[in-house]
Amino acid sequence: MVVLLTSCSRRDTGTGDSAVVRGPGHAARQIAITVDRERTKLTQKKWSVTAHDSVSTLTGFAAGDTLRLIREVLDLGAKGQEASRYYFVGPQLRYFESEGDLMVPNAGKPEAKHRVRLVLAFDQRGATVEATHTMDGQTAPLDSVRIQHAQVRASELARQWATSPATALAPNR
Repeated sequence: MVVLLTSCSRRDTGTGDSAVVRGPGHAARQIAITVDRERTKLTQKKWSVTAHDSVSTLTGFAAGDTLRLIREVLDLGAKGQEASRYYFVGPQLRYFESEGDLMVPNAGKPEAKHRVRLVLAFDQRGATVEATHTMDGQTAPLDSVRIQHAQVRASELARQWATSPATALAPNR
């Protein structure tokens, strides 16, 4: 009887509230939050890339030689501007956020600028565990091509960060 009472009265001593529901991307979001909090202690490396009608301004944040975050501002001229953040654990992209005002084709209507936001969370194996895509605040369709594009872009930017001759800047204090 004592064992039964003890086991029934034992509470979850975890760090979270048992009534809080966490989505599958919670762990990846926590990684992003942690990196953002530590950003002032990380070394920065800045570079830019010009291709066709676009200019990417990039800042990589690293702990030693381990990349943690790349911030990208993509200027597409008249087609809009987009800001993205790629969060890494080792070489693995774990969280991605992108938001911008972009020209988007709209089923036979003339192109118009829309507020577009994409959030992706990945597990440690690289599988997508959560994805949100909105246009002008409304849920928008999302296909696997956009998810793959974010992953491929993250790999390319990490490669650029590793090989860029840009001078590393000391952490912000």
